[in-house]
Parts: sequence; C-alpha cells; structure tokens
Amino acid sequence: MNLTGVCILAVGALILSELRAGLIEARVETLKSQAEIISNVLAEAATVGEPAPAMNADLADDILRRLNTPRNVRARIFNMKRGQISDSWLLADQVLERTLPPVGSPDHVWGKNGQVDLWLQNAARALQRRTPTTTGTLKDELQIALLGRIASGERVNENGDHVVSVSVPIQRVKAVLGVVTVESGDVDEIVRRERLAQLPFIGVALLATLAASGALAVTIASPIRRLASAADEVRAGRAVKLEAPAIARRNDEIGALAIALQDMTGALAERIQANERFAADVSHEIKNPLASIKSAAEIIHAVKDEEQKDKLLQTITQDVRRMDRLITDIANASRIEAEFARETPDAVDVAKLLGDMTHSFAASVDEDRARLVFTRDGDGSAIVLGRESPLGQVFRNLIDNALSFAPPGSLVKVRLDIEKRRSGRVARAIIEDEGRGIPPAKLQAIFDRFYTDRPKGRAFGSNSGLGLSIAKQIVEAHQGKIWAENIPGPEPDKSAGARFVVELPLVG
Repeated sequence: MNLTGVCILAVGALILSELRAGLIEARVETLKSQAEIISNVLAEAATVGEPAPAMNADLADDILRRLNTPRNVRARIFNMKRGQISDSWLLADQVLERTLPPVGSPDHVWGKNGQVDLWLQNAARALQRRTPTTTGTLKDELQIALLGRIASGERVNENGDHVVSVSVPIQRVKAVLGVVTVESGDVDEIVRRERLAQLPFIGVALLATLAASGALAVTIASPIRRLASAADEVRAGRAVKLEAPAIARRNDEIGALAIALQDMTGALAERIQANERFAADVSHEIKNPLASIKSAAEIIHAVKDEEQKDKLLQTITQDVRRMDRLITDIANASRIEAEFARETPDAVDVAKLLGDMTHSFAASVDEDRARLVFTRDGDGSAIVLGRESPLGQVFRNLIDNALSFAPPGSLVKVRLDIEKRRSGRVARAIIEDEGRGIPPAKLQAIFDRFYTDRPKGRAFGSNSGLGLSIAKQIVEAHQGKIWAENIPGPEPDKSAGARFVVELPLVG
C-alpha cells in the first residue's frame, strides 16, 4: 500500500518523459522545415558568381528581414568562417524581457514575506530554466552543417535559456556557402508545462499515500492499540484474561496475535486458578493432621493410662509421617513444571525403562503378594523425547498402586504396545491388576489432587493423594495421555481389575 504513491509518481514520470521527448522531436522537425525553406531561398536569391558562387551578405540580410519569422523563433545566418551575417531578432528590433528579483533594503528582504518570496522566485526561475538534457553546442552544429549535413540539438544559448536548434547548410549546386541556424526558445515553456502536468500525479500520489496511511492506522495501529489496552487491563487486575473477539476473527497476523494473547492469558488465568485451588487443598490437607496432632498433644498430658498414652503417641507419629509424605509430594508436584521448562529433554527408551523397573519390583515383592510380569508387543524402537526420572516416577507409582490393590497370589501385568497411527508411532504402556477395580464414578476423580482411596492393610499416611495427579502432570508434559478403566469381569456389574494406560508419542 505504501508503494502505491511511488508507483503513481514513477508511471507519471515515464509518461511525461515520453511526452516531452515527443514534443522536442516534433519541434525539431518544424524548425528543420523552416530552416530548409530559408536555406533554399537564400541559395537562390542571395548567392552570386559563376562558376564559383558566393553568398551576398546584404541580400541575405534583406531576405531574412522579409521572411518575418515568428517571435518565438530566432533565425541566424553564418558564413563559412562561422561568423554571423544576420540575426532575425536584431532585424526585428526584438527586446529580451526578463523579470528581475525584488529590490529593497535588508529589512525588506528579511521581512515578513520578502525573503520567502525571493527564495520562491529564484527557485521557480531556476526550475523553469533547467532542462533534463543538452546535446552539443552551437559551434558543434555549425561544424557539422559546414560539412553539408543537417545538425540539430538541444542546448543552452548565450542568454542562459534552453533552446532547440537546427542548422542547415546553404548550398549552391554542391558548394556550401554558409549555414542557417533556426532555434526556438520555447523549450522552457515546454518544460514548465511538463512540470505542471506532473502536479496531478503528485496530488494523486499524495492522496494514495494518505489513504494508505489511514488504512494502515485503521487496520493495524488501532487494533494493536486495543490489544495493548486490553493487556493493560489484565496487568492491572481489572480483567482475568484478555478479550478481543472482534480482532481475533481477522484472518491475518493481527488476528493470530489476538488469538495467541487470548490463549496465553487464558492459560495463565487457569494456572492461577489451579494454583489457588492447590493452595486451598494443601491448606485443608495439612490442617487435618495438624488438628489431630494438636488434639493428641493437648490430651496426652491429662491421660494417666500408659496404654492410652501409647495410642496417642502412635497417632501423633502417624500424622507426622502423613505430613512428611504430604509435604514431599507437594514439593515434587510444585517443581515438576519448572524442571521441564528449564531442562533439555533427552531420548528415553520406554521399553528398557519398563523392563528394568518391572524386574526391580519383581525382585523386591514378597512371595505372599501379587506376581509381576512384563511383556512387549510390536516391533521397532520405543524412544520418547523427555526425561527418564519423571517417567520412571510415573511407572513406579502405577506399578506400586497395582501391587497395593492386587490380591495376594494374583498377577499384575505390565505390557508395552507399539502402534502406528497417522500422526506417528505411539508407545502404549498398560498396567493391569486383578483387584476390586475402580468405582465408575471415580475413574476421572482419581487423577485429582489429594484424592485417596487406601487399600486395606496399607499403613495410614503412606498415601498423600498426589501420586496420580503428579503422574498425569508428567505424562501431559511429555505430550502424552493417561487414563484409567476397569477390566470387564464375568458379571456385568463386577470388574476383573483396574487398568491404567499411558500413551506417549515416539521419536521416528
């Protein structure tokens, strides 16, 4: 849009250049015809002598006076020595008129309008007397014409004016007796008209530039200003997220910027709300064991029975253990996101990680508990771009939960499947147990923070309710998904166990 004005000026300059060239060429042809007529008349009526003819200067002067050339055309006759014989302007007593600059005192010149007027007049005069090109001098034209050829050119005369001239030899038979030079001083007028003709193009270019600037202000500057104002509202706390639906509907970079800002502020708002909920949940979860510890500590001094004291001390110990586990898990959950943003991901072999972890768990599981087996389906590598320690924490948590809920002597299966999809290869880690399953209404809730459902026999305080929530956070940070489902049992209303599935995108 900003190039529109420049293009208009360029096209106008090209058009006017062609027009000027055509006008000059037409002027040269006209002067050439006039010069040839004068040359033929002089060759017939102003030459004497046989067989060696010569030009009679008096006759030539008289003939040039009678021809009565136009006021804006000057005709001159030169002899073989390039000396001037006659000049139509001198014969017609023509007076050269020129506007003089204003005369006045220095106060007048530097007065309110004097200096400005003088500068403008001088600039206009300089522009008016300037022509784009000059070709040769009068001396060059006469030299060519004395050789018997017609010469033409555009030059500056002795008065400082630009003229178009044509020099034609005066010939009797084959002999060159002199030269007729016809010149027109209206080149300045042609140039002036040319510059005046540029004014419409300049005006159109100016209007186009103003229109382009206005359009840019309306379509770019104003929306960006509104986005900045909306961002200030969010920064000042007067708005939760940036809202600019009208700008976001635009199918350009501004619309993409508005969408990105809306999504960014929306994500920040959700994160702030999640942190607020997390802080409230932490406060609630910590208050419970603290209240229990406080109550036990207040009562223990009044209890005389040693057995009751032991029970109170056991309660305090359990609550302290529970708080220790809770604080540790809270710290882990809080730093996961920061660690992912700060550290560079590496290539992790999921198959090897699951195999080593299953072997380690199988070696440490008691004989009276569930047995652990690992299988793999699918060919090819199972490389995930991420961090091995957090992924190991996910699988460790899921396997530990499965072993906790699995009945003694049952089987916990760990399987890795490699699947090919349109979006690429995917690793699916599946952990299944033969326990009581998960209530259907809790399949989503188990991934919420501080949700806990302790299996029978599990020590109090060993579950903080953050394990599955942390696992979900880690998997999503690896661009994966995690969910839970029940294994269908022989009866419709009963499950044969719980199944946890982790999907991670593979590299390659």
